[in-house]
Amino acid sequence: SMLKLLIHSGEALVAKASPQLDWQTIHSSNRLRMQIQGFHQVGISGGGKTVVFLGKHLHTIDGNNCSKTVGDNEIKNRLFSAVDQSTLREFVNTIEGRFLVLSIDLNEDVAVCSDRFGKVDVYFQSIYGGVTVATDLGLLPGNLASEGYDQSALAHTLTYYGYRPPKRHTIYNAVRRLGVRDLLAIKNGSCQVEKNLLILNESRQFNDREHGNYKRSFLEYLE
Repeated sequence: SMLKLLIHSGEALVAKASPQLDWQTIHSSNRLRMQIQGFHQVGISGGGKTVVFLGKHLHTIDGNNCSKTVGDNEIKNRLFSAVDQSTLREFVNTIEGRFLVLSIDLNEDVAVCSDRFGKVDVYFQSIYGGVTVATDLGLLPGNLASEGYDQSALAHTLTYYGYRPPKRHTIYNAVRRLGVRDLLAIKNGSCQVEKNLLILNESRQFNDREHGNYKRSFLEYLE
């Protein structure tokens, strides 16, 4: 089954938006509702914080290499140290797979991040005085096009190979998508994206022959 997540944050939004009746509710109050469905789940609670791993994990990462297959106990041990935004990112960078990591503390502050390659789409929209986070556009309440269409995203979708908007965009101005290695911090009906700094690896100069080989391979792939 597909990995599914739905979060409503903000009193007015929680009161107005309908919950998914057949989904698992991992938190519910008058100002925050978190629901999940599908895939494997591993969770821990302690120190005033709950952290949930949702998805499929394959291996731990040692440097840039995949090492051993990781089980639930190893995931739990690593989650115990994932107590803030920086350590959540560190956790994500040590596991290879397709997953989401969610954390919630006693103040009902929530953090959401995807695996290190952003394989799971996470959409978010400010609406009804709150914020909705979901893994599918169809789960977002209201009219997605209420603020118009993102012309740059439409141009990218219709022009470039891939047939999708850039990673942080959707075709709607009112809806954004979590970028690769970004973290979404949600607090009482508002959200902020914490972007991870891009550190480029050193590269070498390539000669004309190597550039030609790459060009031919790239064009053959597009054909």
